[in-house]
Amino acid sequence: MLALRPWVDFRRLFVLPLGLVLALGWCWLSVNWAISPADSIRRVAQATLVPLSTFYIVKSLGYERFMTMLRWSLVGALSLCYLAVFLIPEIGIQHAVVLTDAGNEGTWRGIMQDKNTAGSLCAVTIIILLFDAGTLKRALRAILIVATAIFLFKSGSKTAMGIVLLTAPIGAMVKIYNPKYRIYLLPLAAVAAIAIMLGHDLVTAPFRNAIYEPLSFTGRGMIWAGLWGYIQDHWVLGSGFGSFWSIQSVSPITQYSEYEWVRKAVFVGHSGYLDLWATIGLPGLILAVLAIIVWPLIKVMISKDLSRRRAALVVGLIIFCAGDNLTESTILSGDAFLNVVLMFALAMLHVKTSVVPPIVDRRRHIGAAS
Repeated sequence: MLALRPWVDFRRLFVLPLGLVLALGWCWLSVNWAISPADSIRRVAQATLVPLSTFYIVKSLGYERFMTMLRWSLVGALSLCYLAVFLIPEIGIQHAVVLTDAGNEGTWRGIMQDKNTAGSLCAVTIIILLFDAGTLKRALRAILIVATAIFLFKSGSKTAMGIVLLTAPIGAMVKIYNPKYRIYLLPLAAVAAIAIMLGHDLVTAPFRNAIYEPLSFTGRGMIWAGLWGYIQDHWVLGSGFGSFWSIQSVSPITQYSEYEWVRKAVFVGHSGYLDLWATIGLPGLILAVLAIIVWPLIKVMISKDLSRRRAALVVGLIIFCAGDNLTESTILSGDAFLNVVLMFALAMLHVKTSVVPPIVDRRRHIGAAS
């Protein structure tokens, strides 16, 4: 906040787009009917601080400086992941097996919490290197992409692998397409959306069936069954933001799940959309999806001044995060890795330029003066 120098112009503090403000406002409103208000306040505060921080960072640094730092931060994290795998395998390789990861012992996680987070790290790194590698030489860029792809494969994160394969051609199309005519992609997107809606039975069948087939999606069906049962009874308002999981004995899952391991050992719904629906109700879910996914994608399409590489990168990151939340819960989930990445993507779209003057090289300045 200080880096923005609000005493020069207080309007610099208001960096969040209106849609995101409305979605977060609904989350704050839900504290009024939350099952555990204290947990709800703590979690909605974190969910608010993360977008504020990310938007402030991008606005104060500017796009190019921010992207340089992000690129090398991800490459550095990947390097540490490789070191952990080969030098400290008891940490870098995931040996513990739980029901939701049955059969995945020996997968790579590096320094990340688990294999799925490691997979997300690799997928995001690949997307950034594909669409905005900055000044990286082609050879180094290719080496980094291959190294990241190898770690992604060894992580065994099927969701990340599948969605990054879907994201790559979509982002490439946005990057290649003439920005002047990008708006004409909207009708194609509308046709695709209608096709998905008409074929929704085919698209949603695996997820619906998972609720009645406990072992499907590596056990997620057991978790979703409890979530869906609660949603059916509280579909309008939900339990209050952040007031469903990890609130001890008052958690609704203790009443809505028949599986003891779900009641005692699960702390997330493994579906961002079901989690949002269960906590902030259908209005909140709609607000969040429109503000964080739908409108930003539309804005990219109607923008004529957004560069091709930035447009491709933003689309790629948003689509990846949106797809990942089919089986993971990261949207508006505080400092979860993909939620931070998603907020950075929104900031890259909405924040145009830096409000802080660039750093001056004193040696060049003195030399020019002499």
